[in-house]
Amino acid sequence: MLIHEGLNIYYISKRLGHSSIDVTLKDYGHLLKETYEQDNKKALKLIENLWLNMWPKLSL
Repeated sequence: MLIHEGLNIYYISKRLGHSSIDVTLKDYGHLLKETYEQDNKKALKLIENLWLNMWPKLSL
């Protein structure tokens, strides 16, 4: 659930009391694949907005 809400894997690892992120990834890494498409869409939208906001400043 924490991964699906977009929380940082380091935070999740510490919150669950795991000795390292590797332990968390071993147990829950498969869930990261499930959120990849959602994260990819968010990232592309952020990049698009950044580009659209910077483009007028770059034009002469």
